[in-house]
Amino acid sequence: QRHEGWHPILSFLLGPTLASHGNLELKGYPSVVDAAAALNSGEAPVPKAIARAGYCATFSKRTKAYYALYLEGRREKAAAAFGRSVAKKAKVAEAACLGGA
Repeated sequence: QRHEGWHPILSFLLGPTLASHGNLELKGYPSVVDAAAALNSGEAPVPKAIARAGYCATFSKRTKAYYALYLEGRREKAAAAFGRSVAKKAKVAEAACLGGA
């Protein structure tokens, strides 16, 4: 299944702290689900840096951790920007979820 726009399944854990990423941190939402909904809603414009990059970091109050949220096809760029490697297993799982693409 392909996901248009921002979708919480297109995310990965960054950890309990986040090094400064300036304009790529999306604040003000209690969860990845709420952040994705806000980015898709059109009620407020997507911050320019996040729109250009196609990814951002957001904090989950429930898990007390940061997550990278990204648009389809931007996983590797998000991982590199946040200093993470993309596991093969995660790539395979994402591809399966996205219909093998």
